[in-house]
Amino acid sequence: MKLRFLFALVFLCVNSLARAGESETTMQWTVDGVERKARVFFPSKPSPEGAPVIFAFHGHGGNMNLAAHGMAFQDHWPEALVVYMQGLPTRGMVGDAQGLLPGWQYNPGELDDRDLKFFDAVLARFHEKYSVDDRRIYATGFSNGGYFAYLLWAERPKVFAAFAPGAAATLPSFHLTEPRAAFHFGGKHDMLVLFRDQQRT
Repeated sequence: MKLRFLFALVFLCVNSLARAGESETTMQWTVDGVERKARVFFPSKPSPEGAPVIFAFHGHGGNMNLAAHGMAFQDHWPEALVVYMQGLPTRGMVGDAQGLLPGWQYNPGELDDRDLKFFDAVLARFHEKYSVDDRRIYATGFSNGGYFAYLLWAERPKVFAAFAPGAAATLPSFHLTEPRAAFHFGGKHDMLVLFRDQQRT
């Protein structure tokens, strides 16, 4: 009897691990001949209205895995489809002048809009394969990823319900023509993206 219980317990553990493995994956796209990828977490429960979607962007020098671990939206909103897209080598706004570290385009038209095209490809596949609630699509990002969230607001405003850029700001090339809910966050000790009336010392 104890042996049968032990086998049943092992079976349940293995099945539970398998289900956990199916709850996320790394997906790939080819955009303008370049392989792009994203780490995707699937909703834990289906919704009749379709799943809300969170697009979360790492900062310059970061990656999709660090973002998934650090932001962890999938842990706080398990009903959502959460995607952490991976940037490509990009020149930094401050530092990394050679563009060796991964990041995102800052301005419309920059780098042939490679990251806007990547976003379009990801959203198109989600619409093709999954039930998505188009009324609840959100973008957030940190630093360079926050700038990219603002760029999405400027260039793809009708797609999104709200934005949450962090440690970022708008640029003169951003033309925000559609009002959207926004949560902007930053740090008082951030010497690159300053709070209002804060001065560099």
